[in-house]
Order: sequence, then C-alpha cells, then structure tokens
Amino acid sequence: MKTLMLTTAAALSMATIATAQDVKFADIDVTVELRDVENANALDYWPTIEADMEKVMTDRVASMYAPDGLDIDVSVTEVSLSGSTLLKEQGEFNTLQGWVYVRDENNGNLVDNFKINLRAETGQVGLQDGQIKLPEMQAFYDALLGAFADKTVERVLEEAN
Repeated sequence: MKTLMLTTAAALSMATIATAQDVKFADIDVTVELRDVENANALDYWPTIEADMEKVMTDRVASMYAPDGLDIDVSVTEVSLSGSTLLKEQGEFNTLQGWVYVRDENNGNLVDNFKINLRAETGQVGLQDGQIKLPEMQAFYDALLGAFADKTVERVLEEAN
C-alpha cells in the first residue's frame, strides 16, 4: 500500500515536471558517503545504491536533458532503520537522507542546495495465510529512491519558477 501511495505521489510530481519546460538538466552525480558514520553497513547490503539512485534520477529528468542544463550532485549521508545505521537481517532500512547541490553547468556556480529527509513507514499491511504480510524490502528500497528523486526534481523546479 505504501508503494502505491508513493507511486501516486510520483505521478503527481511528474505532472509538475511536465509544466516546467524551461528547466533543463545536464548531469546527475550521486555519492553515498557513509564511511564516517559509526557502524554504517548499508553498503554491505546495498552496494549499488549510488548507481541505482543515479539511474532513477536520470530517468526522472530524461525528457528535460540539455548539455547546458543544471548539474545535480547528491550526497547521501544516512541510510538507517529508525535511526540505527547498523542494518540487520536483510539490510532493512526506512530512512534515507542526503544533500542536493544544484550547480550551473556553464560556470559551476552553486545555484541552490537543500537537504532531503525521507522516512518510509508501512501503512496498511495485508494478511496472507493468517499472517501479517509486510512489503518486501526491495519495494521500500525502490520507493525511497524514487521519492528522493521526485523530491529533488520538484524542489529544483520550484526554485526555477
């Protein structure tokens, strides 16, 4: 159900994106910087999170690409489960935080920067064979990366208009 709600939010965000024809994106670079965080082990479970997030974000702005557009640098600073950076079991996490830096492609000047703080929670859970059925971790992962990308693009478009 939570995935459905985030998908609906993503569709609404895409409608906003379609109205901002003057904003163009040139490059998106994602860095996950968890090395200085004590006990952070998210990269053990999600070693491709940088590439995955970069792909999700690039897909979101593909129709707004221009070589002279904005450069977006994302620095993911926290992947945690309710505040704990020591992920357990299957690497479950529900919090994704990071900073977004928007730069002018022509001169590299910083145009904007902002922090994104996301926390996913299971809304309604289903019953299957008399047991509670939680969403798969991959669904949380995909939803959080998608929501991060949507929030980033939404904010850049708001600032440009």
